[in-house]
Parts: sequence; structure tokens; C-alpha cells
Amino acid sequence: MKRWTILTSILIIGIAIAVGVWFFVRATTNETGNNPTTNEPRGFISFFGDTFGFGDDETPNATTTAPGEVPAGPSFRERLRRAQMLPLSEVMVAGATFTTAVEVSTTTGATTTEEFIRFVERETGHINDLSLETGEELRATNTTIPGIQEVVWGENGSAVALRYLAEDNETVETYLAYLKTTMRPDPYDLDGTFFPQNIPSISLSATGSEAFYLMTTQDQAIGRLSTIANHNQKTIFASSLREWASLWKTPEEIFITSKPSVSAVGVSYTLKKNGDMARIISGTGLTVLPSPSGERVLYTIASPSVFRSFILTRDTQQTMTLSVRTLPEKCVWRNDDSLICAIPNTIPSNIPDAWYQGRVSFNDSLWTIDVANEVYDFLYAPEDTDANETMDIINLDLSDDGTVLSLINKKDLRGWIADVSPAVE
Repeated sequence: MKRWTILTSILIIGIAIAVGVWFFVRATTNETGNNPTTNEPRGFISFFGDTFGFGDDETPNATTTAPGEVPAGPSFRERLRRAQMLPLSEVMVAGATFTTAVEVSTTTGATTTEEFIRFVERETGHINDLSLETGEELRATNTTIPGIQEVVWGENGSAVALRYLAEDNETVETYLAYLKTTMRPDPYDLDGTFFPQNIPSISLSATGSEAFYLMTTQDQAIGRLSTIANHNQKTIFASSLREWASLWKTPEEIFITSKPSVSAVGVSYTLKKNGDMARIISGTGLTVLPSPSGERVLYTIASPSVFRSFILTRDTQQTMTLSVRTLPEKCVWRNDDSLICAIPNTIPSNIPDAWYQGRVSFNDSLWTIDVANEVYDFLYAPEDTDANETMDIINLDLSDDGTVLSLINKKDLRGWIADVSPAVE
């Protein structure tokens, strides 16, 4: 009897202790908050579950992540908005653009459309895609082409011209290729066409199906129109002046501009596919950037003593002098009425020559320019963002919605992504 009384007393004491522990855990939970894993109140089961491997993990409220699934969290765009600038890659970048691609599920075959930043690694020539939604980077191509110096994009990033020096470090090679728009789990080999060696400039049409390139002979420059595979060649331009650069930014017109120098008067023309030409602008040190429709043209006039930036509205022939000074190579059109530009803090003499030759470098800040209303809005300077470094900004491109900017820092040739969302009032 005494033995039964002792056992009963032990059992009662054990129950009392367990109840006391339960109340203690509940009281502690009320002070410190919820279970950080499930966001549910921690109770008796949770307390022992943490120790012995059962409890919350077995409850209906528990959340698990399937193998290969990215845990829920802020989207890449949200993280970019907080940081203002994030690195595009840890390697040097030769060029980047925005593209919309289709991702095919390897398990269900379902397709989803997603916007990516497509960029070329300078050292290897590999092409990668970085998702604007998740920030995940996928290898698109496996073809190695070392030492890419210039990249020209066409057809929403689905066509690309890769330009690099051959093994002799003198011959300029130009390789054109189409890129697949369907994302696959494995990278593919790039299949393209070599264009003539040592061409000084090449541009791709908005559809990516055509190319315009310049060639030089001993006494002239000629411009040829062809397919992206260099078929159906047609000469539509010839000039005794041999130094030209081309831009094919609008559907119907190719802009041809003499290469700029502060010691020479330059001129810019529009060229149609039938060979018709029209003179647009002239001036010393001339550089240009047409708007998406070609209706407006940003241009800079430079001399040893003068450096000014302007906007030409072609239908009215009105010219607006900008209150900020920059090079068209440091800008991108958001639409026909708005620009995003990298504005240098100071501009020394002998620009653009000294800048092209790498003898001077700028420290830029980002601005938006409302051309229609002549309004200038400062965005930020890179050194004041999470990037925390000064930048000499080139190769700007915008996402379809105009809120994300890709760029390259000329100081070290690294790529960056910047948030340029309109301010919320």
C-alpha cells in the first residue's frame, strides 16, 4: 500500500511539473513572440519538438520547401529598389540588354514568360541571362570566344554581333548569331556567321533580321545592307570620308555620323534602305543618339573651349540647349520625350578625344531628363548607393517598363543594374 502511495505521489508530482513547464513556455512565448519558423505560437509540442525532432515540423501549419524550390522572399526588383544598384556579374561585361524569354519546365512542360538581362562575359564570350524576378543567373551559350571588345544587339536581345581581336591582336573579327528565346536547363553552342574582317562599324535592325556594316578601302568607305547571315548584300552608302560610325535605332532609318574629334567638324545623316540620305546635324566633336522613333536627337558639340549638349526636334527643327552636359554615349531614351543620362561631375578639356583614348575618366551621377517639359531630376550618385563606388558609366539600356537600367562602369568594365523607378508622390 505504501508502495502504491509512493508511485501515485511520484505520478502526481510529474504531472504537476509537466503542467508547470507548459505554463512557463506559454508565458515565455507571450513575452518573446511567435515561432520564427512557422509564425505560430510556441506551445508544449513545440518545446519538445525542437529537442526530439517532433512537434511543429509535423503539424498541419508547418511550411516546407520542395527540392529545387526557391524559398519565398523579396523579389529581385524589390531588393534592387532597396539597394538602388546591384552588380550584374562578378566578371567583366562586354555588353548587356533586356530580353523576354520563355522558360520551359523540365517536369511539367509548362511555359512561363520572364524578363531577363542578357549579358556577354568579356573574357570568355559566354552569354548569360539574369532573371529580373528572382535574380537567378543562367548560362545561355557555351561557345567560348575570348576577349570580346564590343557587343551589338538586335531583335530584343535575340540577335547579337560579337566583336573581338584575332590572335594577332590586330585583326578585328565580327561574328553574328541568333540566340534562342526559349530557356533550357543546359547552355547551347552559338551558331552564327563571320562577317568581313576589320569592319569599323556594324548595326542590327530592330527586327534583328538585317545588318548594316561599313567597310573601308584605300580611298573610300562603303556601307552594305545584308541579312544577318551576310546574304543578299547590297551597297547603299559610299563616301570619300573613311571614318564613320552607324546606329540603327529606328525601324526605317540608319544614322551615320562621322567619327568625332574636337579638332574636326563632324556631320550626321539619316540613311534609308533604298540609299536615300538626309543631312541632320553638323558641328565639331559631334556625337548623336536618336530617340526610339527618330523624331528627336540628343547630340553634343565639343571644341577645346566649348562643350554643350542639345536636343533637336526634327519636324520643327527646334534645338533645345540642355542645362546639363554629357555625351550621348552616356544616355538612353526612355521614350521620345524622356531620357536617363549619366552626368559627369566635371568635364575637362579635349573631350571626347581624351575620354575615348582612356586618358581621362568621369565620376557620374544618374539623372532623368523630361525633354518635353525641360525638367531635370537627380536620381543618385553610385557612390551613395549600395554600390559604394564612383562610376564612369557607358552602355546604358532600359527594361521594357523603364524602371531598371543596365550599365557598365568604364573604370573596371564591370556590369551593374540600377533602379530608376519613377518617384512615388
